[in-house]
Amino acid sequence: MLRWLSGSAALLAAIVVAGGLSAADWPTFRHGADRVATTAESIGAPLALQWRFTSPAAPQTAWSGPRSTPIEGHVMRHRVRFDDAIQVAAAGGRVYFGSPVDHRLHCVDAKTGQPLWDFFTEGPIRLAPTIDGDRVLFGSDDGIVYCLNRESGALVWKYRPALRDERLLARGQMISRWPIRTGVLVDDGVAYFGAGIFPHELVYLCAVEAATGEVIWKNDVISEDDAGRNDLSPQGYLLANEELLFVPSGRSLPVAFDKKTGQMRHGRQHAWRSTAGGVVG
Repeated sequence: MLRWLSGSAALLAAIVVAGGLSAADWPTFRHGADRVATTAESIGAPLALQWRFTSPAAPQTAWSGPRSTPIEGHVMRHRVRFDDAIQVAAAGGRVYFGSPVDHRLHCVDAKTGQPLWDFFTEGPIRLAPTIDGDRVLFGSDDGIVYCLNRESGALVWKYRPALRDERLLARGQMISRWPIRTGVLVDDGVAYFGAGIFPHELVYLCAVEAATGEVIWKNDVISEDDAGRNDLSPQGYLLANEELLFVPSGRSLPVAFDKKTGQMRHGRQHAWRSTAGGVVG
């Protein structure tokens, strides 16, 4: 993880490693599709700062947080916290991470921090990329999922789930009306992701071939014009087991979908005053 450290001109992202060790691969957020965040790699003391990445400006989260005053006596909690730190993926001696500031996916040398390549998108990149073989996959607030060659940074394929390229102003930045705010989860050669955050304006859940971007299924019937507080708003890292794909949903409870068909398998409602929601995993 790249943790943003406060600074006057810009924020710094620092890598701290155990001296003399060569790190094992960490191909996605919390290591795998199950998000258990474990590895067989041994880390020994002492830890030492190896290098740091300087952002051109302070990053800004997708959401500003809850209102400071209680509503009907209830203190509101932040329920959409998935991008308050830059999460990285690492493989083959390289580190990959997206930036919500310069809208680029960065690839740097793991030992030195030396930039190797970057790839520009038209919106903030808020979640960690996923490494799958010789590919790196990620989504952007521009509404597009990208697959790049992880050695060169060349585009392999890209896919926009929405039928239209419409933009709106969000916290001072132009983004798609259907941003990719779930990252991309890859499991058994299939890439899963969601698009859109407003249930009453249509949201999508998709599965595509990770190698080619060919669509396997696309669920576009999980929202409606009169959506209420419990409808799906896919935001935060996805989680998967052998059968199900779990989708975090903003202030609502996570929803489980069948990985093979994209059909909803389990979802439940809650009172809006509850503390449901948040990142799965």
